[in-house]
Amino acid sequence: MKYIYSLIFFVVLHSTFAQTFSGTIKNFNNRSFAIYAIFADSLIFIDSVRTNNKGEFSYPLYETMKKRYPDNIKAAKHVTFRIQLNWNQFADVIGYNDYGKQTINIPHSDNPQPKKNEKDIVLNTVFRPSQWNNFALDSGYSTWNNENKILYDFYQHYKKVKVAEGWLLEMSRLFPYSDEFSQVLIKEYYKRYKKIEHYYKNLLKQPENPAKTIALAYYKPVIPDYGMPDGERFKIFRQHFWDYFNPNDSIFLFSSTLIDKFEEWVYLHHHHKENIAGLYLDKADIINGINSFIEKIDKNTQNKEAILTYALRKLDRDDDKTLFLQVYDKWLNIQKEGDCGEQENHWTWAHQKAAVYRNIVKGALAPHFEMELAGTDKTLSLYDINADYIMLIFWASWCSHCQTEIPRMKQQIEQWQKEHKNKQLQVIAISLDTNAISWQEYINKHQLFNWLHYSELRGWKGQISKQYNIIATPSIVVIDSEKKIFGFYPFIEKALYEMK
Repeated sequence: MKYIYSLIFFVVLHSTFAQTFSGTIKNFNNRSFAIYAIFADSLIFIDSVRTNNKGEFSYPLYETMKKRYPDNIKAAKHVTFRIQLNWNQFADVIGYNDYGKQTINIPHSDNPQPKKNEKDIVLNTVFRPSQWNNFALDSGYSTWNNENKILYDFYQHYKKVKVAEGWLLEMSRLFPYSDEFSQVLIKEYYKRYKKIEHYYKNLLKQPENPAKTIALAYYKPVIPDYGMPDGERFKIFRQHFWDYFNPNDSIFLFSSTLIDKFEEWVYLHHHHKENIAGLYLDKADIINGINSFIEKIDKNTQNKEAILTYALRKLDRDDDKTLFLQVYDKWLNIQKEGDCGEQENHWTWAHQKAAVYRNIVKGALAPHFEMELAGTDKTLSLYDINADYIMLIFWASWCSHCQTEIPRMKQQIEQWQKEHKNKQLQVIAISLDTNAISWQEYINKHQLFNWLHYSELRGWKGQISKQYNIIATPSIVVIDSEKKIFGFYPFIEKALYEMK
């Protein structure tokens, strides 16, 4: 039997910012559905809610989030919530955390329908379960709450334009231009664009609100000519992409918009290429699309990190890991002089991935390099050094941690050498300095004469630090007698302990 589900949702808040989802789902009696909060590309599960024998439900949404979820979600001014009945049936609504001191009635179990307030949401939606029809938006409309009325009105218009951009345009090209059916398709193509253009012109006159911001993010203030090649259409779309979309706005992070727009921007870098049929997107286009989008997010760290995380995780699924490394090097391996390189723990996974893809892991052959030794005109190759252990110490005279740790390392290493006279240890101090005088002065001041010293004088841009995926100073890499990586260490004690 094919069910049709009609949903009525209410978002109700009272003076202490409490927030309750309540409503009625017709033909959905004594069944469970899930509530999620949207955060970038993630659906954060809030809870499973069960209706009663009349299809009614009421749920203390805000109180649950207050207790369970991260501060960045709890503190959001507007959050898009997803109500999901089945895997392919859902509805999105905008919720609020900033209602001020309004008093709103909370429904009781014997009266689930609250008194309507301008901030309440009443959403009616008809679901048609089908693997081909997986959006609740197909017949969704809001009968109350202006923001969600705007949101659902936008969904209806935008869905039709997406069909025009895809199906109608492609279908019309399958028929001769003179064919009457082709003319019908072309006419419908322009009709849908003109309708949404009329919608946007009216929307621009309305007061600012979150739904308006989301809708305008998708606004293309041009009606592309039917006969224009796709590559040229995309070029025009790129020129107007940022007209009404500011990727620094936090509301996009708490909806699907930020990821949608990122995917769209990268896709719009498809272009025509000589001797290749259709559109082409090469690796340079992908990297350009990703980096140029992230560069636009210059005032919102949270949005920027969300897109960077999404991009890196997506590139990580590609067989060609050079794309991952190119984006990683641009945005996560960019320490500056005076920066010892400590980064937040949430990027640890990316650093580990980069190390693996560069084969900088324990047991792998150490990347080879040659160096011109400080104070001499001699060039020495790493693989020419004969020792039981080679210790690479990445440091800099300007690094505050190094200023404390390097003298202590010297003391600990000398003690180890006294206790392990049967072991040969060669220390190579690779400086990330850019000032040769400061570098040499530090060596002389602390009498680091038993170490080999080398610096490209390029700071974090040096090739060797990139080869070894160094992200902080001081960092220690130990290489064994077979020139394989023995281990990576932030502290000298652990390195020396394992070098037995």
